[in-house]
Amino acid sequence: MKLRFLMTAILLLFCGRLADAQSCYPVFSINYTTYSYVTYLNSDDNGGWAETDVNIAGNANMTVGGSCPSWVQAQIQQQINGSTHQPHIYNYTSINGGHGGWTTGPSQCYNCYFNYTTYNDTGYMLDNATTNWNFQDSMACSMGGDIFDTGLINWPFEFAKTLSQTTGGSSGQWTVTEDAPGLVET
Repeated sequence: MKLRFLMTAILLLFCGRLADAQSCYPVFSINYTTYSYVTYLNSDDNGGWAETDVNIAGNANMTVGGSCPSWVQAQIQQQINGSTHQPHIYNYTSINGGHGGWTTGPSQCYNCYFNYTTYNDTGYMLDNATTNWNFQDSMACSMGGDIFDTGLINWPFEFAKTLSQTTGGSSGQWTVTEDAPGLVET
């Protein structure tokens, strides 16, 4: 009985080591970056417009890692060569009933360089109106699923005008001038 148990244990250890030596898998090298911008577009006496831009740029690469027979490596490499990547961007502002949403860029080869941007007009915002800008981007791989994801980012901002004061010609007099309107992070 002990001999049978010992032989089974040795066999399992030996086979387990063979299985480890025969495993190979795709290895990802991911180099994506997210850029986001809020740009002041135009204004009047009561408010104005802004644009939110979200960009994903970069590339990824896949290779075969591990140790396995060359025919298995060739099959995995063939699957990698046929895979594609596709960007997805969420660009949404909550003001005026909401503007924007999800967009999907074109699929390209797994190691192609991407530079995909979405633009979203906030609509007219009254002075001192606050909005939430939500954005997220991800890169989907046809072979590995989502390989890059920023997670949802919430960035509140408001359309505001600033005032500056300078002294006038005589003591005690102040001149108030309106500076250019702009966007303020809240």
